[in-house]
Amino acid sequence: MWISSSSNINTKWMTLKQSNILALKKGSHELVHEYAKWWREKAAQVDPPLFDKEMVNLFFNTFEDP
Repeated sequence: MWISSSSNINTKWMTLKQSNILALKKGSHELVHEYAKWWREKAAQVDPPLFDKEMVNLFFNTFEDP
């Protein structure tokens, strides 16, 4: 569906929060580098933006303990 840019749309629901990316988990059949790339794309959408150190800590927290 195409929506005109002149439409009065509330885009607040489209931004991710830090808690949203913490809920992301690597799939058992997913390669780490694929997951890291996908996760980084999602983390870039977080509002307010994350600092690099925050991003790294959050990324490692998405993995389950062995």
